[in-house]
Amino acid sequence: MFNKFILLAVFLFLIGLIAARFFQWHEINNNENNIPPPLVKIESSKEEPTYIISLFADSHLDLESLKDGVEISKERGANYLIHLGDMSDFGILSDLEATKKILEKSAIPYYVLPGDRDLYLSGEESVLEETEFGKIFGNRLCDSQLLDRLKILCLANSYNYNLLSNDYLNNFEKNLAGSKILISAQPLYNPGSNLYMGFYSKDVEEQGRVLLEKIRSSGVKVLIAGDTHFFSFYSDEYDSELTYYTLGALTRERNIQQAGFILLEIYDNGRFDVERIIIHEVAGD
Repeated sequence: MFNKFILLAVFLFLIGLIAARFFQWHEINNNENNIPPPLVKIESSKEEPTYIISLFADSHLDLESLKDGVEISKERGANYLIHLGDMSDFGILSDLEATKKILEKSAIPYYVLPGDRDLYLSGEESVLEETEFGKIFGNRLCDSQLLDRLKILCLANSYNYNLLSNDYLNNFEKNLAGSKILISAQPLYNPGSNLYMGFYSKDVEEQGRVLLEKIRSSGVKVLIAGDTHFFSFYSDEYDSELTYYTLGALTRERNIQQAGFILLEIYDNGRFDVERIIIHEVAGD
């Protein structure tokens, strides 16, 4: 009798096992959820910039440093290059043309602003396009136009002894509303140095002060200037979201810091990153 119960139990166990396997097979072959789930795409935590801009200033006649800056810019994937002036010592045509040749050969789209040195032989011309510098660089001249895709506005305030014309200021102010970044030959705000717009002229200084007030009430968030031969950055005394940079010099001469330039990274969300790139150590180090 006991053996019959054991045999019955074994038989029922086998029947149950077979039934379970059948139902498992049926579920596997008929359940639409059996399709393997798609792989989850893991987004990179590093946001890529929309544009990378190389900004040069004060290369003077150090063409080797200029070439090095161009090569590093290409390696870093720069989309544009902007030279903020003083690419020569006295604005001699052959010196300006030598710089232009290097910029053209780079194959990176570029724009230029003149420094006061680049206009030294041009007298007191108020129309930049009519200077020798303007004629040489033509449509590469970044005068007061807005580089719309980049939200960059240029200020050609190289004439540090002369007032900017009303026509120029009207055009500049018209474009100010659409800009986020201001690039200028001379700093408008530079508390760490006596190099700023209007240092040599009270009238020009007042014009610079008025411009700065208009910029503070605009959407501009970053101001970048050349001419100082010194890299520095400051927050605005009234608006902590407004930041000022002076580029430092690309030349190895008359440079107490390392020769270099900056990379400006622009992101879709409106963020900006500034990275200082060192090319050469100070002479004698």
